Formats: sequence, C-alpha cells, structure tokens
Amino acid sequence: MGTCNLLIVGLPGGWRVQAGPFPPEVDHWRDFGGVTWALVGRGSYRAYGPPAAPATGPGSPAGASPAPPAAASPGAQAPGRLQAAVLHVRVGRLEQGDAAALADARRALHRVHASGEAPFGGHPGTWALGEVAQGFGPWRRPLPALALGAACPSTGRAVQLLVECPSQEALEAMLEANRACWACH
Repeated sequence: MGTCNLLIVGLPGGWRVQAGPFPPEVDHWRDFGGVTWALVGRGSYRAYGPPAAPATGPGSPAGASPAPPAAASPGAQAPGRLQAAVLHVRVGRLEQGDAAALADARRALHRVHASGEAPFGGHPGTWALGEVAQGFGPWRRPLPALALGAACPSTGRAVQLLVECPSQEALEAMLEANRACWACH
C-alpha cells in the first residue's frame, strides 16, 4: 500500500488536476531514488483551467465586444466557463512490445495534424496534436487531443500522456508546460 507515481505532468498557469472517475491501476512498480514509480500502469484524471478568453470579431480593436457566436464545434468551451480536459496516462516496460507504441505519440491519435520531437524530462520524446474519435456509430465525433510519449531508460519505462480538450489553445499550452515540467523519475 502507499503512493506510486505514474508521471509528474506540467500544466499551464491556473490549471489544476483532480482525480478521475476511477483510481489509477498499477500492475508493477519500482523504487527509484526513494520514490515509487509505476513500471506498468494507467490512470485517468480531470484538469480544470481558467475560463477561455472571449473571442473578438475579425479586425476588432482590443477590448471590443465579443463576436457573435459562430457554429461551435461539439464540446467547445463557452467563454466565461472553466476549461476542462481529461488526462490519460499509460506506462509500460521498455522491453515489452507496447513500449514503441507508448513512446510514439502519433499512435495514440485517430488523426494527426502536427507532430514533432522534443525532450520530456531529459529524455527524447515525441508529441502530436490532432484528434481522437469519441463515441460509437452515428454519435462518433472528433475531439481535439494532444499526445506525448517518451522512453525513460533510467527507470525502464515508456510513458504516454493523452490529453483530450476542446480548446486547441489549451492543448498547445499543455504541450509547452510539459516540455518544461514533465518528470518521469
């Protein structure tokens, strides 16, 4: 019994993380530097951020009244309401077959719009911005998402973070926050 870390994520300023609908599952763990880290596990969390800034019309000067609402995408955040995101963390052993899939962020998304390589926690990693498919059959819809993946030879883990959020700006801010604050051991 006790505390076991999956990953220490970076969040943009003003964002807070909360427990998800179920507790994280840890199948195997290892002590590294006096801290217990999951070698194999998964968890989902909710994150809440400050309200999205109201959009202004094209060519409007700063401080102008908000533009009339356009046809928003499903799940788009209304101005003045807290932004919400769901964070999914998966951890696997490097020597297992799923490690390559976890370390390659593009594999976590249904559709990739942009991707690249960046260091996460001092390890080479990959990132991808795109969409995940949510729902079934006629209710299936795309949801903007960010995937991050890195292999950590120090702990023998491959770590993947998938963030689902309707706000593209929030996803881009989470990418930058994790480039600065991601810690896997």
